[in-house]
Amino acid sequence: MNQNYLRKNVLETEIEILKPTRNNLRTLGIPQKVDLVKIDVEGAELEVLGSLKELEFDYLYIEVSVKRKGGTLNEISNLIRNKLEKTPKLIYYYLPEKDSPAANALFLLKNKNQR
Repeated sequence: MNQNYLRKNVLETEIEILKPTRNNLRTLGIPQKVDLVKIDVEGAELEVLGSLKELEFDYLYIEVSVKRKGGTLNEISNLIRNKLEKTPKLIYYYLPEKDSPAANALFLLKNKNQR
C-alpha cells in the first residue's frame, strides 16, 4: 500500500465491501459451499477469516504473519476453532525466506465432531 501512495498518478477507486452472508452469496451467485478459500490481505487476515462464518469450505490457504502484527499461526488456528467451530489441521507451511514477514499455510478444516 505504501508503495502505491508514494507513486505519482495513482488512481483511487472506492469499492463497496460486502460481508459474505448467505443472502449476499445468493444475490451474487456465489456458492455457499466451496472447496478452498485463499486469503492474502496484508495484515487483515483475522478480520477476513472471521467474516467467513456462513461460507462452508474444507481447505484454507492463508498468508500467516511471522514478523508483523496480526494473523499468526496460533491466532488463525484459534479463530478457526472458536469462531468457525472447525478443527484446523496444518498440512502445508512455507516460509519463502528466513527474513520474510509472512509465510503461507494450508489448513484442512474439519467439523469438531470429525476425526
